[in-house]
Amino acid sequence: IVRTSKALRIARLLRAVKIIARLKSIMGFVTFIGDYLRIPAYVLRVLKIMVLLAILVHLCTCAFWLLKITSNDEATFNAFLDHEGLSHAVNEDLFDKYICAFYFVNTVFCTIGFGDISGTNSAERIFCVILFYLGVFVFGSL
Repeated sequence: IVRTSKALRIARLLRAVKIIARLKSIMGFVTFIGDYLRIPAYVLRVLKIMVLLAILVHLCTCAFWLLKITSNDEATFNAFLDHEGLSHAVNEDLFDKYICAFYFVNTVFCTIGFGDISGTNSAERIFCVILFYLGVFVFGSL
């Protein structure tokens, strides 16, 4: 049962990747709204960057949580949940679990790195390194 639910979570992540393909239509919508409201070009550019950054942070947050679930054994994962004060039930405290992962991704992207949430195994550490470079790329592109 656990393996099946992990496969379903991976399938959900693959569906989330489709969002990237829809990014052009999202940016087109932002441009449409900007043109309709006559927003200056420099403000529209900043708005597009903020929308892109929000989508990127969301995708990284979901990917981090999926990796946290799939790469740890049950005891390690439950210890993490206990440490963070989160429920062990799969569908309880989803918002709090999202915020925990969101907090981690933002500390990486902003290069703050408090160290209270970190990668605890090789898969998570590799993901963290990818996040480091992704954050550098995003902020270097601004």
